[in-house]
Amino acid sequence: MTTCLLMMASHRERMEKDMAKKFDNYEAFKAEGFEESVDQWGRIHLIRTFKKEIEVCWYGKQESIFTIDIWFNPEKTICTASYTMNVREPFKVKTHLNDKRAYNAIHLTAEYNGFAF
Repeated sequence: MTTCLLMMASHRERMEKDMAKKFDNYEAFKAEGFEESVDQWGRIHLIRTFKKEIEVCWYGKQESIFTIDIWFNPEKTICTASYTMNVREPFKVKTHLNDKRAYNAIHLTAEYNGFAF
């Protein structure tokens, strides 16, 4: 019985340590090469533009541009990602909580569109 209680206590301690190390999207995206800016309303933006040449039938080689613009609220608890292809209107805008799922979703959206971090 006491070994079971000791195992439960050590498991609880490990869970508390893991919860203390909360994932921070802001720092993770800055490490990935996103540039920081602040707009007139005080929102923090992280922006990154990807470019690559693609072969287009009948036209030859053209440059494809993919931009990810991530806004954070002042407390950095919520982020909104906007995805733009070839300098047009955003084709996808998604709001996330600031956690590892948001990081993975933004990363996978870039990969799905043919651009890797």
